[in-house]
Amino acid sequence: MHKLTENIIEIIKRFIFGENTQEDLAKLDEWLKENPNHPKLLKRFQDENEYLKDVNFLKGLDKQKAWEKLSAKTSAEKRHSKRSLSYLVKAACIFIPLLFLSIYFSLPNLIQEEGNDISYVEVFPATPSAQLKLSNGDVYKLEHDNLDIRTEDYFGQKRDSVKDSDPRISSNKPVKISNVIVEVPKASYFSIVLSDGTKVKINAQSSLQFPESFSNAERRVKLEGEAYFEVEKDASKPFIVEVNGVEVEVLGTKFNINSYEKEVKTTLAEGSVQVAAGNQMIMLKPGEQSVFVDSKIIKKKVDISYHLSWVNNEFVFKRDNLKSILKEISRWYGVELKLTEDPDFYTRQITGSISRQVTLSELCEMLEFVNDVSLEIKDGYLFCTDSKKGG
Repeated sequence: MHKLTENIIEIIKRFIFGENTQEDLAKLDEWLKENPNHPKLLKRFQDENEYLKDVNFLKGLDKQKAWEKLSAKTSAEKRHSKRSLSYLVKAACIFIPLLFLSIYFSLPNLIQEEGNDISYVEVFPATPSAQLKLSNGDVYKLEHDNLDIRTEDYFGQKRDSVKDSDPRISSNKPVKISNVIVEVPKASYFSIVLSDGTKVKINAQSSLQFPESFSNAERRVKLEGEAYFEVEKDASKPFIVEVNGVEVEVLGTKFNINSYEKEVKTTLAEGSVQVAAGNQMIMLKPGEQSVFVDSKIIKKKVDISYHLSWVNNEFVFKRDNLKSILKEISRWYGVELKLTEDPDFYTRQITGSISRQVTLSELCEMLEFVNDVSLEIKDGYLFCTDSKKGG
């Protein structure tokens, strides 16, 4: 990609703010004609939403690794530039971070050129979607977030919030229901309110099983994958989550359970919880996490904002290994992984943060920028290879 000089940066800045001269316009026109991608870059620079998005992107970078990688790129091109790296970066960051980003790693991953035709191939983030499975075999597709079990009519009992003509209702006959399962596939998430008022946000590739109405003794559910719970207080009925041989018991609290890997992580945000497995039992306080792995429960203090970042619609990586990040990406964007490098390659650690509402290509840009990885999206697959091997 064309390496912008400080002069062009200043010209574009003056153009955006309406302070350009005729000489500026002539130079800008020359630059725009140098590369078919330059007009697209200029259009992006003028988009306020893109600007704000990439400001947040910059805030999430592992600045040390990003600087090292940027320095390496610049050193390779040093003989072509009369300006120092620090001067260029300073100039770019003064006027608009998007320009700085686009110079080095943005547009090539978004645009594929074939002659004069340009095709955009994009994978969008997860959206609210789930399946509701009843014990009688009926299955309903859920596409509107925040399903309230207390008011919906999937169970054959007419309730005010659902009209008789609602296509989701297959029969007017009452149906005796014991357990219900909400399944959330890849590239999806879903929020529900249980019969007791407890709120649950279910992450991608996860499921929650629960009764239509809880018993008088307890409120018991079963989880696979990950979910965040805000449990309605009821001192007479403990709320129990079963997950991979672990029972998490509470009365009223906010906590997250993650069981994607070969371990069960319970992270407490508010209140208190009891975590039990076999003959082991521990109590958690806010800011603590239990990890059940290899038949043992371990308790430790953790950064709540990191472990609840998905609830707040963010990706947050703190020295996370590349393979675990790629698995999370696979679940959220609904793509399959193609990992062809040596296993050690995928153990490298990455730090950064970015909104979960960005497209997959934008997330890939961040990962490429802070580490020596090459990411390619093709036919529903995400290929991750060592960028150093690409020459």
